[in-house]
Amino acid sequence: MSLYRGMDSEKLEIEYSPSSMTGGEYLSFIQQYKIESARARQLVTVDLDTEYGDQPGQVVDFYHASGPDSPLHVFIHGGYWQELASKDAATMARPLVNNGVSLGVVNYTLAPEASIDQMVDECYSALRHLLINASDFGIDPRNVSLSGHSAGAQLVMHMLSRYQADELLQGVRLVVLISGIYDLVPICFTSINKMLRLDAEKARDLSPLFNISSISIPILIAVAQNDTREFRRQARDYFEQLCSARVPCRLVEVRNRNHFDIVLNWDADPQEILNTILESNQADFD
Repeated sequence: MSLYRGMDSEKLEIEYSPSSMTGGEYLSFIQQYKIESARARQLVTVDLDTEYGDQPGQVVDFYHASGPDSPLHVFIHGGYWQELASKDAATMARPLVNNGVSLGVVNYTLAPEASIDQMVDECYSALRHLLINASDFGIDPRNVSLSGHSAGAQLVMHMLSRYQADELLQGVRLVVLISGIYDLVPICFTSINKMLRLDAEKARDLSPLFNISSISIPILIAVAQNDTREFRRQARDYFEQLCSARVPCRLVEVRNRNHFDIVLNWDADPQEILNTILESNQADFD
C-alpha cells in the first residue's frame, strides 16, 4: 500500500535508514565519531559540560580557538533525535580551531524523554548562552555560523524559524545543513517514529520544507553522494523551496561520502563544507 510518494512501509524503511547505503552497518562510523572527538579533546583546549540549563544533559562543549574575538561555529548533532551526544560530535573541532574558529557542540535531551519541540528550545538556549556570554568565551557574537547534521539540520532550521525575531541572531552569517531531513511526514510511517510519536500534522509543523520563513541568512545545503535517494531528493526539494523564497542558498553534493562519513576526516580531506564555514565572514551567495 502506498503511504508516501508511492512508497509502501518497506520501501520507506529503506529510504529513511541511511545505513541501507552502507550494507546495514553504521556502528563503525559512530565509533569513529567517538575516536575523532576524543582525539580533539586531547589536542584542543576545551571547556566541557558548560551548563546552559538546569536539567541534566543541558550542556554545551566549547572548543577554543586562539586569540580574542574568534568567529564561532555551533554544531547540532544528528541521530534521528534519539541517539548520540555532544561528546560524540566534535569531529570538526580540530580543523575549525586550527583555522581560528571556535566551536560549540550542543548536547540536548533525546527522545523519548524530550519532544522535538523541547530539543529545539534546548538548542536555542545553548546558542543564546554562548552569545550572551561571548566576552567570557572570547568569541565575536557578530560572526557566527551554525550547522546541523541529519536530524540536527531540522533542529537548526526550526530553531531559526521559531526565534528569528531575537536580535542575538543578527550575528549569524551562515547556516550549513549536512545530509538533513526537511520533511518529517514520511518518518511517521517508519520504525523511527516509535519513540518520536509524531502524527502527520505535527510532523508537517516541524518540517522546514513546509515552513519557509523570512530567514535571509545564507544557507549551504550539503548532501552526500551516497545518501539514500530520499535524502538526496529532500535536499533538492528544500533547496528549490528556499530559492523560490529568495533565500540565498547553495546545494552541494559531497562526492564519495555517505550519510555518516560526511562529517568525518575534515582535517585530512578538506571539503567544500569546511571551506564555506571558514569563509563565512565573506559569504555571498547570489
